[in-house]
Amino acid sequence: MDSLRDKIKKDLIEEELIPFANGFLSKILNGDGNVSIINRGSHRILQARLSISDGDYNSLKDYKVILEKYGLKPHINRKWRYIRTYLNYNSARKLLSIGAFNNNPNKEKLILFIDNIKSHTTSS
Repeated sequence: MDSLRDKIKKDLIEEELIPFANGFLSKILNGDGNVSIINRGSHRILQARLSISDGDYNSLKDYKVILEKYGLKPHINRKWRYIRTYLNYNSARKLLSIGAFNNNPNKEKLILFIDNIKSHTTSS
């Protein structure tokens, strides 16, 4: 597992590794990931936070690098052993497109978040 994470974090930009990296990330998220939906203010615009819990700090550092390659800005909480990042419309759609959270309640949270963003942009 360590060598696979290492290969992905170093060489994700290689075209042939993208499907493998997508599958790897989706499985990590399905097992150790969570999406939290936060209501932001009186405008009822939702925010989505993605977190991955792992007891191994080196794994968290690798996940941070991998998530950055997906355009996210994750932060590690070393004390509580998790990594967290906010999602935007495009990153949430990307996670769904790679199969993240299939057969998992977090998929419904992502869909709710995407639908909320769509409804606020069309009503503006």
